[in-house]
Amino acid sequence: MQSQSLSAAQEMAIDPATCLGCHSNKISAAAFGDSVHGKNGCNSCHIQLTNLPMHMKGEVVVEKVHCERCHKKETSEHYSSVHAHKDIMCADCHTDVHTHRYWKQDKRVVVAKCIQCHDEEAIYQKSIHGTAVAAGNQDSAACNDCHNLHDIKSLGGSRSDRKSVV
Repeated sequence: MQSQSLSAAQEMAIDPATCLGCHSNKISAAAFGDSVHGKNGCNSCHIQLTNLPMHMKGEVVVEKVHCERCHKKETSEHYSSVHAHKDIMCADCHTDVHTHRYWKQDKRVVVAKCIQCHDEEAIYQKSIHGTAVAAGNQDSAACNDCHNLHDIKSLGGSRSDRKSVV
């Protein structure tokens, strides 16, 4: 049987169960397993993990994850967005990649994410579109229908102009 560090050095995924042996106080195994990244080994994102014994001694420190390594399309869209110009990065919206789930085209998920920062958009939630989306109507307009998902566009104009849109 190969050692953990040999497997990692050969670019094989480290079994998340191995990592969760120490990190289960921060990461739920069930939530991670159900997440969009649940099929990945931990060193798919935490690429510094090539030698577990050294990591366990604190000699290998895990750096911030670079989402753009895998999510090239989303990254390309994001870097031309108003969010990127305001220094809002992936982890600012996708706060925990260990529990991040597919949105499955459910506009309620998008609205819930956007209003975490844009709570001043309560006018949208009370509008005919907002109440329809909240009720599950996927044909009604949500944030991403005008602003996009990753290529977030500013609509311009004054706030009073936009109020009539919702």
